[in-house]
Amino acid sequence: MIKIKYEISTKTQIQSKIIKERFLEQLNKKNSYQIMENYPNIVKFRNNIWRVGSRMNSFGTVDGGILEIQNGEENTVRFSYYISSVFDFLMVVFFLFASFFVDYHIVFLILPILIIFIFRIINVKSIGREMFNNILLNNAA
Repeated sequence: MIKIKYEISTKTQIQSKIIKERFLEQLNKKNSYQIMENYPNIVKFRNNIWRVGSRMNSFGTVDGGILEIQNGEENTVRFSYYISSVFDFLMVVFFLFASFFVDYHIVFLILPILIIFIFRIINVKSIGREMFNNILLNNAA
């Protein structure tokens, strides 16, 4: 798979149990994430693309990731998340082939796909940071 990965990490005084509870709360709020693995200090998740609902909601979600908590005097929290570019890549390849066999003007349809993909990357990066910040806020419920 073609994935663009991001990683955020920091140290905090918050207990690992509270961090994990807040993270699971964040995943349940969106109601689109599927928890793949749930260990005491690691949570792996991915976006459930086969759920019933609008495809526009997937524009505002990360495609998957891992939250790792390393216990110590200060807990180290590392949040790795990614965006998958398989669909965008396949669409570009499809339009390139179509431009060779049907009409060369079809190649201009690649530009909107690339623009939307760039906006999606920017959006997912900010959503990942927002999720991470919500976990570490002292007043998060």
